[in-house]
Amino acid sequence: MKLLKIFGTPDPTMKIVRRESVRGILMDPDGTLHMVTSSKYGDCCFPGGGIEEGEDHIDALIREVMEETGYAVDPASIKPFGRVDQILHNGFFGANEMHLINYFYLCRGTRVADPTPTENEKNEGVAPVSVTLEEALAMNRALADTDYHWVPRETFVLELLQSGEIPTQLLISARAALARANFMRGYGCAQSVLLAYADLTGLDETTLAKLGSSFGGGMGRLREVCGGVTGAFAVLGLVCGYDDPADKEGKSRHYADIRELARRFTERSRGGSIVCREILKNAGLSGEKGGEAEARTTEYYQKRPCPELVALAAEVLGEMLWEKGILK
Repeated sequence: MKLLKIFGTPDPTMKIVRRESVRGILMDPDGTLHMVTSSKYGDCCFPGGGIEEGEDHIDALIREVMEETGYAVDPASIKPFGRVDQILHNGFFGANEMHLINYFYLCRGTRVADPTPTENEKNEGVAPVSVTLEEALAMNRALADTDYHWVPRETFVLELLQSGEIPTQLLISARAALARANFMRGYGCAQSVLLAYADLTGLDETTLAKLGSSFGGGMGRLREVCGGVTGAFAVLGLVCGYDDPADKEGKSRHYADIRELARRFTERSRGGSIVCREILKNAGLSGEKGGEAEARTTEYYQKRPCPELVALAAEVLGEMLWEKGILK
């Protein structure tokens, strides 16, 4: 599913909890949206919630929409819209940083029952509401200055629906933001880029993390090629590389892609290079090889160019995958 946006920045000092959820853009042919609102906040949210053990996305979506709105979703109407992530550490979840992964689906349905809210939803006055897109936007925009954490996410999706299209740059920027967030969580630079494109590679996240684990610090702190660039090279190979040793044309084409990715990265990076030690020296840091991996402290993140460059590598990769018709 298309990654559309990430709200928030990881705090490396906090424990991370990941939670996946599905959300239904339940819309009638005339454009009426069936959402949920709360008397406590006065917002408009798309119905949905967490994916339970043993459920796939479709099962969870149908269950959550029924529970929150009383609508029975037509399975044949369900179409992926996009993924929006939120990184929250506002005290709502106690001492944990919550990474919420929200999968939005377009769907249609019929009202067949009354909603069955949880006790917490009852306490907040949560109830279904049928609104126009403009009414939902007005309700949420009125809450723009509050700290109610769902509002930016829901408003963003409503604005995309209103525009009628998903800009290409939005898809690319979201991948770059995810790569940066991965790095801020403690992943190596190559791992961060590989994991930001996990859904395109056909490999699971554990395998990708292991694959990228050798390349941090410019190949195991040898300070050779930047791990972010190496991770981008790896994704490019997994997604559109060649596998036939006799395919001379495919090999030449792929090598040209690798050189092009390196060129774009070099031209746009502060370090002016794809080589780790040169990048670090240009930032006024030691490019000496060897030694122990550095502790990921607040000071570490503040002094190093790595988060920015990991995001740049993911961005350049995204541009090239879009040009090839792969990222869409």
